[in-house]
Amino acid sequence: MLRAFGITILILLTAVVSAFAAEGPIAQFTYSPGDGPYAVLFDASGATDPDGEITSYQWTFGDGTTGSGEKVAHTYPAAGSFSVTLVVFDTAHATATATETVTIAADGTVSAPPVPEFARAAVPVGLNVGNAAPEFSLTDAAGKVHSLSDYLGRVVIL
Repeated sequence: MLRAFGITILILLTAVVSAFAAEGPIAQFTYSPGDGPYAVLFDASGATDPDGEITSYQWTFGDGTTGSGEKVAHTYPAAGSFSVTLVVFDTAHATATATETVTIAADGTVSAPPVPEFARAAVPVGLNVGNAAPEFSLTDAAGKVHSLSDYLGRVVIL
């Protein structure tokens, strides 16, 4: 408040504060055999950060050693199964972790990472559109019908 010449002046200041929830990074990596026995190449180029960028990649190879970088090569001292952990950091200092088990055979070969297998089958799908909200149904292999009903924006799985 300011007072001069019998006049009072009131000054109001308004501050606008905006906040948003930052999304953390998503850690993921692949591995493949490297050059020579017990050698493995690790690649974290599939790791992402939806609202920024990844600033650091930290590896723990499961044999007491560590490394850093998006792509790294590591040679294990002997055969065995090793739990490899990747920790990624983003610009907001958030972290994410991914862990895979790497198996090295006695002859020094590296096992391939598991590949998911998806079953392919025909799935009967029913769609009923009338004056009401759409209704979907799926029939499983045992003949049981599973319904998905969309009613006023809500999805109900029965």
